[in-house]
Amino acid sequence: MTPRLSHIVAGAILAIGVVIGALIGIAHVAQKISGKAEASAKIEEKKADAHADAAKVSDKQVEDIKTKLDIAKANLDRLTSERDALLRKLKQPPSPGPVALPPLPA
Repeated sequence: MTPRLSHIVAGAILAIGVVIGALIGIAHVAQKISGKAEASAKIEEKKADAHADAAKVSDKQVEDIKTKLDIAKANLDRLTSERDALLRKLKQPPSPGPVALPPLPA
């Protein structure tokens, strides 16, 4: 091998070595970045799960409040109708004379 040819071969081997080293370095950096991204994704997933759990609790509370509201509305309607009935009785003219009470059971 002539010195020129040996220089070319050595340069080619060196260039291939540099390319392989660069590829290995890039792969290493990519693994680190990928690992960080996966860790970040897991953290965000946990946050999303916690948010979803909180939303479920809030939904349950809203359902409970709606149920209580419906019960309160029903009670209000019942009491309003009882009040109206009592007011109608008060507006009736009083009965004339004494009122006969039924005898007490012995």
